[in-house]
Amino acid sequence: MLCILCGSKEEYDRGICKDCIADKLSLSVNGTLDLTECPKCGSMKVGNKWYADNQQKVLAKKVNQMIGLNDPSFEKYVDPGDVMISHDGKNTFVRISLKKPDFSDIVQDVNIPTRRLRNSCLTCNKVTGSYYEAILQIRTLNSEYNSLVQYVKDEAVHIMRGLNRKDPESFISTVAKVPEGLDIYLGKRADGNRLAKHILDNYLSTMKVSKTLAGVKDGAKFYRFTYGVRLASLDRGSVISLNGSDYLVLGTGAAGLDVINTRNEKRTKISKSEFFSSDVRILEKNPRKSTFIVVSKEAGELQLMDKENYKMITMKGDTSQEEVELFNFDGKYYLPDRA
Repeated sequence: MLCILCGSKEEYDRGICKDCIADKLSLSVNGTLDLTECPKCGSMKVGNKWYADNQQKVLAKKVNQMIGLNDPSFEKYVDPGDVMISHDGKNTFVRISLKKPDFSDIVQDVNIPTRRLRNSCLTCNKVTGSYYEAILQIRTLNSEYNSLVQYVKDEAVHIMRGLNRKDPESFISTVAKVPEGLDIYLGKRADGNRLAKHILDNYLSTMKVSKTLAGVKDGAKFYRFTYGVRLASLDRGSVISLNGSDYLVLGTGAAGLDVINTRNEKRTKISKSEFFSSDVRILEKNPRKSTFIVVSKEAGELQLMDKENYKMITMKGDTSQEEVELFNFDGKYYLPDRA
């Protein structure tokens, strides 16, 4: 049976051929596309939501929803690369594909009226307004700003840069250097918790969390949280007093310390919980160390000569090295590394 419209081609559906079906397809545009661009970060507001990434994909979905089609048996498809906003921001040009089984894709061009505005996004308003939901306070045992505080701060900044690329709401509002350490003001409470956990998992440290009422937000009480992190900034060879005993520090980690008891020279471990729950004093902050040449070793005893002043000493221990590093505390030498 031939097409009832053109009379020249075979009928495909309800007496009409494919070409005539395609010719009868009609597109319409429903409304005006409203867009807002942030001049500071380049985010785009489509509808009621801001988008920092995948803007073309979001636009493609939005314009597809705005374009009407008179035949619901066809599927509309807009490729993100086929959406272009005019330079004056008054029009959006769209190339749309109409798809249906047994049909070749039908491509049409559509012009959508557009209103483009420029306003700062909510996140940039928060950043410029010094908005924050959490404070990460980084402190040391002796409440001083040192290289470890700086290193941990650099790590936090690096982590936040990665989070900000995924979520613009994750940002550092302010970094304040204070005499006793550092305060990092964060745009999201969850980031304060995330950074504090990173520090606890990687450094000998402890944390206290507190909150203060900051106001009312969306009808509910709004709290700001402070994550107070205290670092045990102890160099290898420093000496501490803990619960009445003195210890020379061999190394620190997230789980605790490796130490030598200065009284009996026994090597032991101090857990994180024991360390932070005890009365700790730093007796020797800057390690006193010297390099010694191994002159002889026999039956667990070493004869050593100071490389600088040629002083000879004898001590218990063993090593396979020709030179060793010793720490000195209260007139006594300690060998940190075993054979």
